[in-house]
Amino acid sequence: MVRSFSHPKLKTFILRRRATAVSLFSTVSSSTVPLITSTLLQQCKSLFQVKLIHQQLLIQGLTDHLTTHLISVYIAHSAPSTAISLLERLVPSAAAVFWWNSLLRRSVTLGFLHDVLSLFLRMERLGWRADQYTFPFVLKAYGESPSLGRGASVHALVCGYGFESNVFVCNAIVAMYARCGSLEDERQMFEENCGRGVCDVVSWNSIVSAYGQSGKARKALELFYRMADEFLVRPDVVSLVNVLPACASLGALLQGKQAHGFSVSGLGDDIFVGNALVDMYAKCGMMKEAKKVFERMKMKDVVSWNTMITGYSQIGGFDEALGLFENMRTEKIELDVVTWSAVIAGYAQMGYGPQALDVFRQMQLSGSNANSVKLVAVLSGCASSGALLQGKDIHSHVIKCILNIDEIDQENYLLVITALIDMYAKCKSINIARCLFDSVATNDRTVATWTVMIGYAQRGEANDAFELFSEMFQEDKTVKLNPFTLCCALMACARLSALRLGRQIHAYVFHNQYESASVLFWENCLTEFGVVPGLEHYACMVDLLGRAGRLDEAIKLIESKPMEPAPVVRVALLSGCRIHANVELREYAANRLMELESENDGSFFFLIVENDGSCTLLSNIYASARRWKDVARIRSWMKYTGIKKRPGCSWIQGKKGTATFFAGDRTHPESEQIYELLASLIQRIKTMGYVPETSFALHDVDDEEKDDLLFEHSQKLALAYGILTTDPGLPIRITKNLRVCGDCHSAITYISMIVEHEIVLRDSSRFHHFKNGSYSCRGYW
Repeated sequence: MVRSFSHPKLKTFILRRRATAVSLFSTVSSSTVPLITSTLLQQCKSLFQVKLIHQQLLIQGLTDHLTTHLISVYIAHSAPSTAISLLERLVPSAAAVFWWNSLLRRSVTLGFLHDVLSLFLRMERLGWRADQYTFPFVLKAYGESPSLGRGASVHALVCGYGFESNVFVCNAIVAMYARCGSLEDERQMFEENCGRGVCDVVSWNSIVSAYGQSGKARKALELFYRMADEFLVRPDVVSLVNVLPACASLGALLQGKQAHGFSVSGLGDDIFVGNALVDMYAKCGMMKEAKKVFERMKMKDVVSWNTMITGYSQIGGFDEALGLFENMRTEKIELDVVTWSAVIAGYAQMGYGPQALDVFRQMQLSGSNANSVKLVAVLSGCASSGALLQGKDIHSHVIKCILNIDEIDQENYLLVITALIDMYAKCKSINIARCLFDSVATNDRTVATWTVMIGYAQRGEANDAFELFSEMFQEDKTVKLNPFTLCCALMACARLSALRLGRQIHAYVFHNQYESASVLFWENCLTEFGVVPGLEHYACMVDLLGRAGRLDEAIKLIESKPMEPAPVVRVALLSGCRIHANVELREYAANRLMELESENDGSFFFLIVENDGSCTLLSNIYASARRWKDVARIRSWMKYTGIKKRPGCSWIQGKKGTATFFAGDRTHPESEQIYELLASLIQRIKTMGYVPETSFALHDVDDEEKDDLLFEHSQKLALAYGILTTDPGLPIRITKNLRVCGDCHSAITYISMIVEHEIVLRDSSRFHHFKNGSYSCRGYW
């Protein structure tokens, strides 16, 4: 008789379960023993059915005959606890260890590392003897935990059991030490295995991978060639995937091509090898080769596309990067965090802030969530373009999505906060930047956090930069300087023409008392702070000496440095020559630049091929000295060599978005009002004493025409537009892609006296802050 149930769904469930049980045994007579076989067990489709059959086996006393089959089915139906209880009743045997190994494999696959360890200990306590298949699972669990001490104990147990010559177990030991970060133990174990001949391609892959992932790319490369040349072990897919990133990080193009040669013989069709090859060529700057590999790949995934986009972005190939980005969207390839971040970061790093913001908006419209990497990239874009309003919008997004999370990762938190500080500082909101900086506990500040604030030097606040530089040493003695921190300090010295103070900083930081720049300073960078002297340090020091009028000392420093002089250093010297009108020395520096056959954009930290920095500087130097034949010669040489002069442009963030202006630009819808207002402003400031500095009109024309040329400079047009569209009392923020000319600097100084605005102009060199006729750079830039 069926018991009645108040709940209809519960009644239905019970009836279905009973029907299942009846269906299993409906063909069996109640007076006969059911024919329960291993086949019947394997046909069970649910755990409930397994338990029904198990129940019948217990009733009929037949459990012993089918125990191992029951264990197998319980494991298959995710009932490990029941399987373990059955195993505990078995007499330990070599054959039945297989089931313990099955349980271990299941736990490792699912990531239940603690279960692996408890299972192994339980197995040992019950008297079961582990075999060569047991130890790899246990060692992998200890490696991923990680637990070096317990892993070493298992290593000892392996030796006690006599498996020290089993290649699979030995490979697992090597991998365990690698995962625990013990490279020394791993290398010792690996060498012992090689000495005993217990070594295969998996062994080599483990050791190469360990060194590569620990940042020791050169050692990884050496081991790879030792494997192929000395031990004649043929690399497989994993070998190439391990060694190609090492070649990429070292820029070892020749070795990368050799690894590519290995892939041609049957391994090139693997998607992981293809991606690694594309990445290697891209990081070596060989985008043509990367494109060839990419196009020949039969299968591509999102990693393949991302690698190409990142590669093009890093060398400034934004048209190609954006083309690939659009192709991904056309082919409906799912865009991930790397895709969006690569495009945003690429635009931001090259100073194309508005484009970076546009891509970020597209990302938001697509429904993709913004993580810390994307936000840092777009904040960099806001910083590079001076887009304060958009930066504030991103800040609010950061508060909602990142900083409002209870368990935010400390590293991500500092990454985002540092990016916010950088954005506000570069948008001339120094007070907000300082508040964010002060909100970070002293012990939590990284060298990057300190450096973005010490970057006051570029924003016209060199004294504050020195104060912070000193505070960093006093409050956080554990922080280690990086090359950029030192550059910021040297730039602060250059901004103030504080040569003596710069030398005092050198002596204080590196404990070397000396009166002039010397090679000893650079050699001690490495020993005292782990900083390798780079070209940017030399450029900053040459700039400091050049601005201070010590051009002879700058030349001596260039000639005494151990590395080959580079364009960035020569351009720094040219800039010093420009300030002090030393045409002869300018020619010397420029001629040496041309000998190096490399073009530079005039900035201290980036070398960009096919740009005009050094040539334009020299041309302008000749023009200011009225040596028009030399100007013509330089421009003819630029045309002959294919060097294109970068046009100067200025942009301003307004209510209707970003407005961009070029010299003489009349394409803006409000250009008529802009020119009328600008003409009125120029007329007014002339009555106040403004005189156009025609030396900055670098063309061989009469003075009247030079006045007209100066009138149409892009930053003047941007300022007029800002005055037209900005409410009185609000700051006007202008960004220029090149260094501001002296005439515009003078004109804006006068204009700031007659308008109710604070004017913030950011050029390629620094910030210029104008208010009531005063300026932050003190006329020295």
